[in-house]
Parts: sequence; C-alpha cells; structure tokens
Amino acid sequence: MSNGKALIEYLGSIKFGESVLVEYSPEAPIPIIFRETIEFLLKKYNVLILDIFDTLHMIKEPLKIMGWDAEKLDKIDVVKAGGIINTGNIVKRIDISKDPAVYTLEFSEFMREYYATHRPTVLIALGIDKLIRLYTNEVTSFEIHIAGVMKKFLGERSRLSLYFANMALVPKETLYEWEEIVTRVFEITLKGKMKFVIKVKKSPT
Repeated sequence: MSNGKALIEYLGSIKFGESVLVEYSPEAPIPIIFRETIEFLLKKYNVLILDIFDTLHMIKEPLKIMGWDAEKLDKIDVVKAGGIINTGNIVKRIDISKDPAVYTLEFSEFMREYYATHRPTVLIALGIDKLIRLYTNEVTSFEIHIAGVMKKFLGERSRLSLYFANMALVPKETLYEWEEIVTRVFEITLKGKMKFVIKVKKSPT
C-alpha cells in the first residue's frame, strides 16, 4: 500500500479486540500517517491517546504548520506519561519515574475502568519506543511488564489498540516479541519525498 486511501481501507478491516503494531522508520511521515488515522477514527469511534514523552506534541505542531486543524486534538482524551507539554484532554497522568511494575499496573487498572464507560474505544499509543531508553540496565524487566500490558487487553472487544513504534529505537528482540503478541503488524517507510509505503508484515487473514 502506498497512499492514505489504502491506509484507511486497511484500518477499516481491523476488528475490535485486536492490537496492531505500527512500525516506522525515523524518516517516515508520521504526522501525516497520524492525521489520516485520526480523521478516520474520529468519525466512528471514541479515541484515547497514550502520550509518552510529549510525542503527541511533536506530531501536532508539524500538522499545524502544514495547515491542518490540529486544535481538534485538544478535545481527545489523553493519558499523559512523562514529558512536560500538555496536549489534548488529559484524563490521567502516569508517573513513569516509578518502577515499571507499579506504573504499568496503574495504567492497566485505569484502562479497565475507562473501557467500561467508553465503548468502543481505540487506543493510540505514541512513544512506547522512547520508554526503553530509560532502562538500559533493566530492559528485560521493563519488557516483561510492557508485554504484559499488551497481552492483558488482547481480545477485549470493547477496545482496539494501535501501538506506534520507531524501529530505530527498539531492540530487535523486543520488536520480535511485540510482533508476536499483536494480531497485525505493518511497517511504514518513506518513498520519495511525498509518498509512504505500508508493508503488511502480519495479519490474521
């Protein structure tokens, strides 16, 4: 797939209960990918964004420069984890200075409560790749807890999760584990200056 229309068609085929890993290269046009994704989702579903280390802000500002009405993002519910810039409607703050076992449990408990009152919800997780850099000496423990969160809600029909990850920041072993957990994987790369290519690496059908 090589354009926004194809991306929307693919998104439309995903079922609730699934988890999708979106792998992208550092040069991929993620603000554009995000714009196409969010515009499609907001027409049909409630959207919740997990914003780690101000990743949502780094997506929003380029979109504003391009002339997109990025202010609509301010109305979307956001779980804020790390960072200093508030973007969106912050409904929960997660202190990631705590042990991963503590904050992943806190996040899971909040999500279970949120899903119970907001059905159906699409969770868009931004910046999970950046968390790994905090645990250079404890990456195995961190990976176990993050993978546990990803597994916990797999199959839950009240939600659908999209995990965006910069492949350059994720160790291969971690990436392989994430790919094993989720139901779908697609990889986004830049083609020329204006187009992006989506490679489907894993699909249930």
